[in-house]
Amino acid sequence: MNRVEQPPEEAWTDWGGDGPPLHLAHANGLPPESYRTLLEPLTDTFRVVSFAARPLWSDDPPESLGDWTPLAEDLGRELDRRELEGVI
Repeated sequence: MNRVEQPPEEAWTDWGGDGPPLHLAHANGLPPESYRTLLEPLTDTFRVVSFAARPLWSDDPPESLGDWTPLAEDLGRELDRRELEGVI
């Protein structure tokens, strides 16, 4: 499969903050929202953002991915779309 899909808007979360952009790459199977307690204090220093990985928003079965490349491409496209550069 690995086709390019447009993620739903709710796959992206901007946690706030005014500093340099910091992206949370969440663990497999755990949505970014499960890291709320960790992320909220980081907004004192960073603009914290997260993007739910494809298995959390696509109808494709996770095993259809084959490798991490589509996930990295999804994130790259989303960061470009959001015009974020220099993301930590």
